[in-house]
Amino acid sequence: MCRVSNKNEQEQEILVPPHDSPRRQSSIVAATFNLVATILGGGVLSIPLIFRACGLVLGTVLMVLSACMTLFSMDILCFCARRMGSQNYLELTRHAFGRECELATTVLLAVFLWFVIVAYMVLVKDIWTPFFRSFFSSSHPNMSGDTVLLIMIALVSPFFLKHDLHSLRYNCYVGFFSITILAFALVTRAVQTNLNHPDLFGNEATFVTSDPYNALYVFPIISFSYISQFNVISVQSALVNPTKERTKTVMNSSILICFILTFVFGVAGYLVNYDGTKGNILLNFDESDKFVNMGRLGSGITLTLAMPMICLPCRESFLGFLGKYRAWREERKQKRLGECLPLVVIDTAYIEQESSNKEEPLQNGMDLLHIFSSLAIISTCYIAAVSTQRVSTVWSYVGSSMGFTVAFILPSACYIKLFQNEVENKNHSSKLVAAKLMLFSTILGAVVCTAQTFFFPNATSLH
Repeated sequence: MCRVSNKNEQEQEILVPPHDSPRRQSSIVAATFNLVATILGGGVLSIPLIFRACGLVLGTVLMVLSACMTLFSMDILCFCARRMGSQNYLELTRHAFGRECELATTVLLAVFLWFVIVAYMVLVKDIWTPFFRSFFSSSHPNMSGDTVLLIMIALVSPFFLKHDLHSLRYNCYVGFFSITILAFALVTRAVQTNLNHPDLFGNEATFVTSDPYNALYVFPIISFSYISQFNVISVQSALVNPTKERTKTVMNSSILICFILTFVFGVAGYLVNYDGTKGNILLNFDESDKFVNMGRLGSGITLTLAMPMICLPCRESFLGFLGKYRAWREERKQKRLGECLPLVVIDTAYIEQESSNKEEPLQNGMDLLHIFSSLAIISTCYIAAVSTQRVSTVWSYVGSSMGFTVAFILPSACYIKLFQNEVENKNHSSKLVAAKLMLFSTILGAVVCTAQTFFFPNATSLH
């Protein structure tokens, strides 16, 4: 640990690893791309649906609000981590609320990632099925999407069983450029469509929706648009010369890049299809559109390789729960006995950037557990994916029930718990007010959106 004195605020910071640690190898550019890659996942393909559901004006306002809230959430998370010496999201929840909260958050993140894999499988099925039907048009012209998904899972199955995925570390760059190509293709098609039909925008464009159920349906998708909070602390822990200014540069740059790209992507996708915009924008384009197919192919490769990349932290979160539970029981036992013995904490939190590279070889029993847990995740995700018709449904479920908690509720609650007594500091005082406002509003939003998603799924006209 390294304690750094802050002359402006006269407070102590704890940097873990230390400021000059060789483990800090990320430049500002690398750290920015790390966060951008976390944000620009498969959810970006559903962004155009936001503008269909909310309208151009309301959709823009809500996306700006989501970006600002995400930036504030990331800022208070990094601040808490610097003050408490936390290296990752789970450690911070333990420092704020104890090991019980860490256990609950571990399970929450594991289930959250399980739903993300399901959503990625739905997208993989939608993206690759047209290619397979075209390639096997003579022998299997009606090949089912479920079969295509099974083939794609089989092709990357070796990666699902690996202990680390260092060989796939450049997949994030492929994903970023694929989304950029798709955004350029959408802008081109939007311009062509509206030039060819000059009255289309005036007749079809919606600025503010008159259907609140549609807005509630996509609001979890909006809150999910920039989710990266679970990764920002470990990005800060890997940053070279991690001053507050450099950390804020990384966060500001990441959100700005992602906002510009997703906003252009969403508006252009909506202006091509208007009320016909689907939850996966790629389904709106003909399989013969070569320009769109370039981005479609890149997105397909990215999402296919992203499945094992998400499976690894999902599996480690589930398995890591066992070690954390044992540590929690031992801690309670020590408290009951009134002893002060040091604990050996097994922390396999998936957001520790380098943990997978240092993992010890698993022995016989753990090898079997590793294999069976991987197969269990893959098989259950596959069953869920083939039973789901629309990826927007998955994003709505995961965003309303878990996305709000991971992105906004827990970060604001941690900040309030740790610094509620420092109201004499004007900086803390204003941040505490903002954190309390975010906590209250996101809890309310989570309750309302979850109720609408689970109990009134047919109220929306977007299906």
